[in-house]
Amino acid sequence: MRAINFIQGTEEWLHWRKSKICGSDISAIMKASPYLTPRELYYDKKDTWPQLVERKVNDYVLSRGHAFEELAREAFNKHCGLEFNPICFESLCGKFGASLDGYHDAFGIEVKLMGDKDLKELVDKGTVPLHYYYQIQWQIFVGKLEASDLVAGNEKKIFIKRIERNDFCIDMLETNALEFHEMLEQNRLPDATEDDVTIVEDNVNAYNELFLLKKELTTMQSRCKELEEHITSRVKAISEAAPTKYVQYGKCKLTKITRAGSIDYTKIIRDDVNPEDYRKPSTSYWKIDIAK
Repeated sequence: MRAINFIQGTEEWLHWRKSKICGSDISAIMKASPYLTPRELYYDKKDTWPQLVERKVNDYVLSRGHAFEELAREAFNKHCGLEFNPICFESLCGKFGASLDGYHDAFGIEVKLMGDKDLKELVDKGTVPLHYYYQIQWQIFVGKLEASDLVAGNEKKIFIKRIERNDFCIDMLETNALEFHEMLEQNRLPDATEDDVTIVEDNVNAYNELFLLKKELTTMQSRCKELEEHITSRVKAISEAAPTKYVQYGKCKLTKITRAGSIDYTKIIRDDVNPEDYRKPSTSYWKIDIAK
């Protein structure tokens, strides 16, 4: 293991990460990533994304994550009274890398801006999302760490979870990483998963037919929506002054349908109340029947 003096986020750092199997890659290799499949990771490493396959990148989420990382690291350092700073490690074989959000004396931290559901599971049950767990175990492996802390949360609260070294998991990750690295060297595309895009090699006429059918359907749906809005407007104009719930207009018979509003039971706090007092307003609409 050796430390690499890169500033994370720079072009030099991005180029280095692309040439290594890093912590953010390992969950994709293990088919546990919500962001990339093994095949998509292969495309990314080799710069061979198919022309029409959309890359799964959310710049807004990434920018929020980077901003949160600085806040969380500062709060963590204040909490423990130590100075954890970002660092990159590289394996002696040159195949593996790890970018730590913070490092101090053989301990690391990984900062994650988490959604409410995952954060609740972490706080209540200590459950670490699998793709995060794999990433942290990879960092422990490459950086030869004793342990690492997951510093997770959002702008309102931060929760710290200690992740101990798991040698069984690390052996599994290393085996799969070596196999994936071999695929990269031999230009062997990983098997597709159900989350991959299947590219159909078909003749141009079949593609054009599908394209035209879809375009025609979209146009018809748009026209139907316009007609529905026009009909609704005409029915309103015709029926506005009608004192009855039936209106005969040429061959069109209009029938007013009224539905009672549902009861809002969330507002009933006693047993001795009349539920009807909490019924929402009724709604009405007109049904149109065309005479034959």
